[in-house]
Amino acid sequence: MNQEELEKVFTNEKYKRIWRKPSEESTDIYKGLVVQDNRVGGSITIRQSRLPLWTLIGTAVRENWADVQDSWDVEDYDYSADELADFLYHLLEMRGEFARLLLELANANKQSDFWWIDEEICENIRHQLQKCLDSLNERENK
Repeated sequence: MNQEELEKVFTNEKYKRIWRKPSEESTDIYKGLVVQDNRVGGSITIRQSRLPLWTLIGTAVRENWADVQDSWDVEDYDYSADELADFLYHLLEMRGEFARLLLELANANKQSDFWWIDEEICENIRHQLQKCLDSLNERENK
């Protein structure tokens, strides 16, 4: 997508529905990582930088941490390979319905950059998210 197409997308209300209004910065969900609705498209960033985590994952996995450092100076943000490894471990250690939700979300993002406007994809995610909610409610009722 060129810049004009991107601007058109991000000003269209149906594309904006995944961001909070007014925009917020969430700094206290997972130590060292931030989501800011108005920064880098609401991506997960390293601390309060403009460096989205997804930009360096491929290099970190396929190459090595030295290449990540050479390309993005992540140590300038006081972020380490251990922190990335811990985050990925905790994310990917999800089990059961929550593991399925992660797979649904990853699959949706693989299918479309703007999957949240595709009703079929959204239905799959809603269905799985409901299973997650139901599993939490079941535990509360026991």
